[in-house]
Parts: sequence; C-alpha cells; structure tokens
Amino acid sequence: MSTTLEPQTSPPEADDPWYIGWRYERREGPDGQVKMERVPLRQEDLLYPQEEDFIVENPAHETICAYLRDAMFQYLTNQPGTAVLHDCRVDWGVEGVQPLGPDFSVFGNVHGPWDRMRGTFYVAELDAKPLLAVEVTSPTTRNIDLDDKVDLYFRAGVPYYAVVDPRPLPNGEWEIRLMGYRLDARNPESYFRARLDGRGWLWLDTVRLWLAAEGKAAVCYDELGSRLLNHVEAVQAVQQAQTRAEAAEARLNEVEAELRRARRRKKP
Repeated sequence: MSTTLEPQTSPPEADDPWYIGWRYERREGPDGQVKMERVPLRQEDLLYPQEEDFIVENPAHETICAYLRDAMFQYLTNQPGTAVLHDCRVDWGVEGVQPLGPDFSVFGNVHGPWDRMRGTFYVAELDAKPLLAVEVTSPTTRNIDLDDKVDLYFRAGVPYYAVVDPRPLPNGEWEIRLMGYRLDARNPESYFRARLDGRGWLWLDTVRLWLAAEGKAAVCYDELGSRLLNHVEAVQAVQQAQTRAEAAEARLNEVEAELRRARRRKKP
C-alpha cells in the first residue's frame, strides 16, 4: 500500500556521512587482527536495523516519544501478558518480512520468560500476539514510515499501525498529524485508513486507547477520556494526593482535639 508523500528536503548525507547514525562492524586487517570499525548507516538501515545501531534522532522526535513511552508503559504494562517495547528490533517470524525497529510496539499473550537484555523481540518464538505498532516520523524516516512500513506491518500481521507525523512550522516548531492503518477481514489485501473522530482523535481499539494531536504533542486518553500522564506528571499527582491526605488527616486531628476540649469544658 502506498501513500502520496509531501516534498521533503533531502538530508545532507553527502556532506555528513554520519547524519543517519552508525554501527560497529568487525573488520579483519591485513595482519589478521579483528577490530571493531565504526561505519555510517545507510537509508535502508533505518528500515532494517541491527542490534546496537545508533540512530540520530531530533529533539522533536524525542519529545514526542518521551511522553508516549511513559504513557503507554504505565497504562498497558499493568495488563497481564502485555509487552510494550520502545526502539526494540522485532523479528516477526513471518516469511519474507525482515526484522523491523518500530518506535513503539505492543504485544499480547506474552506469558513465558524472554530475554530483556536482547535487542530483538522474537514474536513467533514467544507465541506473542501483535497488537499495535507506532512510528513517529522524522525527516530521515518519513518516506519509509508512510510507504514501506505500511506494507511491511500489514504483511507482519500487525492489526493496527499508527503514525505520529510532526510537520515543521515556519517558526521552527511543529504540529502533529495522525494517521492510522487497520486490518479489516473484508479487505485481506491491505490495510484500510482509520478515520479520526470529530475531535481529531484516533481510536486504537487493539489497546483500548485514544491517540490525540494537541499542538506539538501526541497525547493518549483512556476509554473514559482521562488523559494519561507522563512519568513526571504521575509522580506529581501521587505527591499532591499524599499532601492532600496529610492535610485532611491533620485537619481531622484538629477537629478531634477540639471536640475533646469541648467535652472537658462541659464537665461539672
């Protein structure tokens, strides 16, 4: 499935070979000694990454991902058998589909032990059930995210593929556009485009979450419409709740003390 793309400024790979990122590869020298040599990544390496690749990210991408990581990890990992991965290479175990590196991926039916020190998650070996893949586009990955990965995630059996697409503004900031691609049994050949609701929100039914674009931020809401908090906000909410509880307890102690004093004054 292909998507019409807007013109993009070509990244300056010719001027900076390390623009995309790098990896270390084993090289044998003329003397037979094996050394690790740093080599620049190519555009196709963004589509098919290897473990330990270093991919250069921009601040906008990191800002968006930081919230999504906190929100989805806190909300979804409480559900039994659910695994939420960020920047983890995924081997789908599907013939013809090489391992990909989603910004976020969510799986169900993950009950057995698996090696969290590895940079690759093996779907078929764990009998895991793909639920969601999310990509946050950047100038170097946008064409891949909106074209190649639409087809590859479909072939990998991912039921829902969501794209958070930050579009640059003249003032150097950005605004968010959302896109969703959903499996439909009535159309076994490709995804269909999911519709935004009247608020511009995208319903991620496979994980029971809303994804919304609010200015520069991509924000998640639960089924009841409550915004999911990032880590800092969650810590602050707990601290505020503790402060309110302590204040209520102190006030209760004051009232009880006042009642005791009043009873003593009434005694003959």
